[in-house]
Amino acid sequence: MFPLKNLELKTIEEDAFLGRYTIEPLHPGYGVLIGNSLRRVLLSSIKGAAPIAVRIDGVPHEFSVIDGVVEDVVQMVLNLKKLVVAMDTDEIRTLTLDASGEKMVTAAEIIPDVDTTIVNPELHIAELSSPESTLRMDIMVASKRGYVPVEKNKMDDYPVGTIWLDALFTPVRNVRFNVEQTLIEQYLDFERLNIDVLCNGAIPPREALLEGLQILSDYYTVIAKPELLGEEEEEVEELLEEKLVLPLDTAIPGIPAKTHHLLVYEGIKTLRDLLMKEQREIKAIRGISTKATESLMKALAKAPDYELISQYTFPIFAEEVEEPSENSAQSKKPHEEETEKETREAEGTKHRGKKADSSPVSDEKPETEEHEQEIETKTLPDDEVVVPTEALNYQIEDLSLTRHTMDFLEKNGITSLVQLVKRSRTEIHQMEGFKDKIIVEIEKKLAKLNLSLASDESFETLSENEKQSAILNMTIDVLIANDVQIPKTSQKQLQRKNIDTVGELIKVGKSAMKSNLKFSGKTIKRIERRLQEWGFKLKE
Repeated sequence: MFPLKNLELKTIEEDAFLGRYTIEPLHPGYGVLIGNSLRRVLLSSIKGAAPIAVRIDGVPHEFSVIDGVVEDVVQMVLNLKKLVVAMDTDEIRTLTLDASGEKMVTAAEIIPDVDTTIVNPELHIAELSSPESTLRMDIMVASKRGYVPVEKNKMDDYPVGTIWLDALFTPVRNVRFNVEQTLIEQYLDFERLNIDVLCNGAIPPREALLEGLQILSDYYTVIAKPELLGEEEEEVEELLEEKLVLPLDTAIPGIPAKTHHLLVYEGIKTLRDLLMKEQREIKAIRGISTKATESLMKALAKAPDYELISQYTFPIFAEEVEEPSENSAQSKKPHEEETEKETREAEGTKHRGKKADSSPVSDEKPETEEHEQEIETKTLPDDEVVVPTEALNYQIEDLSLTRHTMDFLEKNGITSLVQLVKRSRTEIHQMEGFKDKIIVEIEKKLAKLNLSLASDESFETLSENEKQSAILNMTIDVLIANDVQIPKTSQKQLQRKNIDTVGELIKVGKSAMKSNLKFSGKTIKRIERRLQEWGFKLKE
């Protein structure tokens, strides 16, 4: 049964707090089905913000009384729990309230953070009863879903005197629906769903309704196609690639016209060209001042795709390092420059990310091919692995890897591009915290710089019998390291069935992989393609 062709969500009435909507036409019974499930999702799963803790000057615990304040601390805490906040970040923010004198203290006294907005500034918090009265508090606000008890909000690294609160984060206060018959042509056996959504003002009712529909859609889709979970990251990468090739004025609508003209004149025409430049390089362009660069960064922050591109470590987001002025450089003595030169040569690995070569340039041409090979590659003093010169000309940040991948590399001691290209696929696969999408991302980014990971031990040096034995005894982990992507859900199925090697996987066969192991057709094709390259075939 398919949804009717003219199925539509209509807005009957809407303001900042209440929205009335209809969904029609629906097949019989679908009004209650959709209305009930949507109501439960709206009341439990929409993200919102609320206070989770408060620190009040001079108050050691919540059962205290403050001189010059009519309410006790318990009453003030109850008032604060009614505070409605809209947040644009997932990080905990601290809002400050500082009041003095004889007056009524409301939420309007709270100094908001750049990412927060007080929705109900008229909220009564306390009453100061004398001109000498003071009240200062720090209110910690977080963004979560549903109801969270005080025990789950508590954190150990906060000072004594912090009063923790339970919190109802959902911005949806109430949802009501009813179902009635509707006329389609001359038929009355169809239904109309009427649904009312009441919010606290932190989020528009329609936005909450659409988010609830999206949550239900995502759940049903993944239940039907669990392999989509593994492909989500690939879709994000593809979307990013589409955005990076956009012209500057399309990707950043608010870019100043003069700045845009100067950037295009310098060959910076697409969003990728801009993101791959550091801010100091942009400032070095003639006609672009520091102020113009700041305006450019502000326009970039307001770009429609900023949330997507800010997840990656592009050079333009790197913090600027203050460089020595020309006067200080000119004041150095000749012997100091020679000493610095020797130091740079001794610590060459620290400067491998810069394109400037500290070695002296010779006017003589290489006389032999052996000499030319020495120029093409450089060998690290602590290792015999030969590294391409290109790897010395870039930093690992130039790859623009995702934050998750950068954290993975740092956790495993890889902090430079040279260290990365010295690792093979198998070595990276065996590192702590490895995920299939990490190796795919790394190789894709390296290829853009004409680089690649170190080669794994090849089968070419083995005899035919040794090669067949090595492949049959190869573990599933090593198979994945050889560019065979197997989703995590499929890997768990293999572990449950105690299938540890390629030989055991070949014996299982295609049909059993589909029925017993629940492998997708895409995964089976990947495995089959790699085995065919090695001279093996899956059992039908």
